[in-house]
Amino acid sequence: MIADHALTLPERQLAAEIAGLLAEGLWRDLGPPDDRCEIYNIGMSNYEAACHALNLVDVYRQGEHYTVHQALVPSEAVRTHVAALDTVSKEDLACMLSAFVANLIGHWGAISGTRETFAAPSGTTKVMKLLAKCDYASQTGDTYQWTDKMSVFMRQWCIWSDADFSLMDAAHARHSAQSNVMAATMPEIVKKSVRAELAAGSVLRAISVIKKHWDGERWLELPNHSQGEGKSPSRLDLRTAKALLQKLER
Repeated sequence: MIADHALTLPERQLAAEIAGLLAEGLWRDLGPPDDRCEIYNIGMSNYEAACHALNLVDVYRQGEHYTVHQALVPSEAVRTHVAALDTVSKEDLACMLSAFVANLIGHWGAISGTRETFAAPSGTTKVMKLLAKCDYASQTGDTYQWTDKMSVFMRQWCIWSDADFSLMDAAHARHSAQSNVMAATMPEIVKKSVRAELAAGSVLRAISVIKKHWDGERWLELPNHSQGEGKSPSRLDLRTAKALLQKLER
């Protein structure tokens, strides 16, 4: 039976690619289906969305409990299976796009949720090209930018604000501004220690040095050795620390 709201060919290809990415990601995160071909979404909303989307295209079948799904199609055959269906509707595709945003952008961070242009990371070029063909993104050379057609899904998963402003962009700007201040005021002795750890290939030790010299507002010439021992909780955001390290590596 053909769906009442049938998809165009690019939309069918997009549905198949998203289904394949979701099935692979669930296999990776939750493990392969057990001997009964059951997979458990562990009650997390992003996994629930992915399992629901795969239920719609007969890749999974809902079990007796809402966290249990029976895998009907091996992950490596999902794309071929979905591409051959003529029962996938516009509403089904919307559910798949929602699950795509929840997992590939929100949970896994495999693709950017920025409102600016971005390059497609390895393994995501095909889905991004298909999203562009279906007007969910625009493509210029090797870069992409989300269109307003994605806003309903981005807002649903709090990637964008109600005004369609990227919360990821806002956070990035905040961490960048803070790291600029920290870099400009960092004492030379601290900078030397951090760069020595980076040169040795230890990002974690470099961050540890920063945490022991930064009290949340200013640098300390002498390290606070209580950091990391549970006596004085750090007020350093790790994303700010990573932005700072990128500046010091230049």
